[in-house]
Amino acid sequence: MDINRRKDELLRFSVPDSPALSFSGKDILDKEPDWNDIKYNLHTRPEIFEKAFFSIHIKKKSSFTPEQKQRAIQFFVLAYLITSDVRYFNEYLWFSDNGNTSANDHELCLAHFNKNCGKNKCHSIGPSELSITKDLLQGDVMRNGTHQPDTKLRVCLIGNPVFFGSIHRELKKAGFHVEQFFIPYHPNKYIRFIAGNPLLIKAASILKGNPYKFQTLNFDPKDERIKTILDERRFDIGFHKLNFIIRKNIIDSFRIALINDHWGMLPFLRGKSTIAWSVLLGFPVIPSLHFTETGIDSGPIIGYDQPDVSGINSLEGLRSKIRQTLTGRVVQAIKYLASPQFKAVPNRADQGHTYYEMHPWLVEYTEKEVLGKS
Repeated sequence: MDINRRKDELLRFSVPDSPALSFSGKDILDKEPDWNDIKYNLHTRPEIFEKAFFSIHIKKKSSFTPEQKQRAIQFFVLAYLITSDVRYFNEYLWFSDNGNTSANDHELCLAHFNKNCGKNKCHSIGPSELSITKDLLQGDVMRNGTHQPDTKLRVCLIGNPVFFGSIHRELKKAGFHVEQFFIPYHPNKYIRFIAGNPLLIKAASILKGNPYKFQTLNFDPKDERIKTILDERRFDIGFHKLNFIIRKNIIDSFRIALINDHWGMLPFLRGKSTIAWSVLLGFPVIPSLHFTETGIDSGPIIGYDQPDVSGINSLEGLRSKIRQTLTGRVVQAIKYLASPQFKAVPNRADQGHTYYEMHPWLVEYTEKEVLGKS
């Protein structure tokens, strides 16, 4: 196959008389779309496809008809070839079963992927994003400043207590009032079953260095009784280790903020697999501490951590390093948030993207080619 001729034929389009102003997932999946219109808008206004992208993504494990699946594949192929946004290539890999259902398109996409990966093997991304990242890290007050926190503020650690021992200890040492709450719910029913055993959780917490008492809130995560109990304790700041969608009944229980520890550089990397995406795109592996809001990684940024990850040549090694450095950055974030010096960094919605679970082929490429794992 002449891939250049195939690419020219596939991407050829004309300017429509009246281009569509928006596209939904249904516009692409449920009927044969106007591919010329889609190609024109991918060239001129690719941002209008974000909602359609998300709606198709979240249905990928549902039952698609063969026609719907083929339309989704064609959309992701066109979107990747036109925009060079690697998120579309990632979704193409998921939907096409790593190219097994789309041989001709697979050769095109692989050629485009290789073209977009430079000498360092990282996939290209907007140079302005990397430049702004450097400026944000240099100006990071949380990490670079000296803070005088108001230790009269009340702090809540909410989630699985196995993570909280050293954080509780350091905050208590600094003079804060600290309490722990455990919500045993987990979206995985097997983990939820284990979490529902209070003796097991208590034993695991002690083994992990958490001798402090915690109160269990054995309610559905949406239950307003959680808010009633937390409101009674009058917490100023919270930090969470929760594995479900956090709603306003929890978020609004903290006067200043509920802190989330996000393992990617905000505002540029939201969502899942952010360590892997950081490596593939050439971003520094940077956890971001930010306010928890109902949107995906959308709250104001408190600051950044910058662990030394030199010499680590696997994604699991990077994840392990990020876990090991949790206590230091959480305590630092709380001290900064409790100080008069605190000033949030805007988490701009118009910057960066939301990334989804990385396909195994890209994971393998990232470890082998970018990290150099043999």
